[in-house]
Formats: sequence, C-alpha cells, structure tokens
Amino acid sequence: LDPNLLTYVVLALLIRLAGDPFIGHQWFVGLYACFFFFFFLLAARQEGLRSATEQRPEGPWLVPFLALLLVPFSLFFHWGFFNYMLGVPTFLLFAVWWRRSSAVGLGRPLIGAVLGLVAALTHITAFLAVVLLLAAHVVNIAALVVQRTGSARPLKPVVVEAAMALFAALPGLVIVLKFVLGSETGGTSFSFAPWPALRMLALGTFLPSFDH
Repeated sequence: LDPNLLTYVVLALLIRLAGDPFIGHQWFVGLYACFFFFFFLLAARQEGLRSATEQRPEGPWLVPFLALLLVPFSLFFHWGFFNYMLGVPTFLLFAVWWRRSSAVGLGRPLIGAVLGLVAALTHITAFLAVVLLLAAHVVNIAALVVQRTGSARPLKPVVVEAAMALFAALPGLVIVLKFVLGSETGGTSFSFAPWPALRMLALGTFLPSFDH
C-alpha cells in the first residue's frame, strides 16, 4: 500500500468494466467531477451552519462553492495529476465527516481512520491536510477549554479529542511514513533513510505529485 494507489486502482477497474481505455478514462473524469462538486458543495454548505445540529445554512454559503467551480479542471488536472487533484475532495470528505460527527463515540474515529486512509492512498498532500486539520481541531478544543474555565486543568476533553484524532490519523500515517522513509525516490522498500526523507519534506519536492 502506497500513496497514489487508489486512483490507479479505480482507473484500472473502470477500464476493465468499460472494455476500452478511452471510455474508462471518460468514466473516471465524469465520476471525479461529480465527486469533486458534491463534496465542495457539501463543505461550503456546512460552513454556513452555525452548529452541527442546524439543517439550514446561514449566510452566503454558495459564494465559496461558485468561486471554486474552476478548480476541478485546473492546469494540474490537464497535466495528468489525477492523484493530486482527487486528494482535494477526499480531504473535504474527511473534513465534512469530522466536523459533522461531533458526538464522542467509536464510530467517529473508526470512520475517520477509514477516510484518513483513503486520503493517504489518494495523495500525500491530502493526508497532510487531514493531519493539519486534526491538529487544528485539538488545539481549538484546548483553547475553548482554557477560555471557558480559565485554566488548562480540565484536560479530559482535550485528551479524548487528541486520542480520537491520533486514532483517525494512525493508518494513513503508517502508510505515509513507510513510503517517505523507504527511499529518496519514494520507493516501497522499508529501509530507514531519514535524511533523504527530511530533505524531501524541507524542500517540498513531494508536493506537486509522485508521478513522473
């Protein structure tokens, strides 16, 4: 299991079902567009909700959705970076789920772990966005606790949220670390090579795509 795997698996299945590479590719582009627009719309609508229990959004929530309509078929998509572009709606899928399911329970981190794994198997930048979102969520919870109580002593809510966030990120984190630490070129052999990996992270050479 490596980052970028999911797109190739889906594309190969569609080509097999269609019996023609060109038609399979058309199916993939159509599904990608539907997936992208749906989760952009869902995320924009959710941003208009003042709480997780509201059903009707407030404010101009359609504005960010309309402004982002040009993103799915941007230059990166026409260059063939399908993995990179598909990572955006997979991240939005995770973000919508994590924000919407505010109740504390096993379902939230379990489904979050599955969605985080999907993001990691789509593109490493999508998973990086997931990790940053989880970190920001935990920091926000800690700030709310301090604001409401005036101290950081009631740590239970923060510990619970941090544990759930870590659990949700763990499967994808294992795959990404295995990939990044494997070799400088992004190979899958699990040999410990920290300096090439740190150079990749510092210079951002992994950001555009792993496709060559």
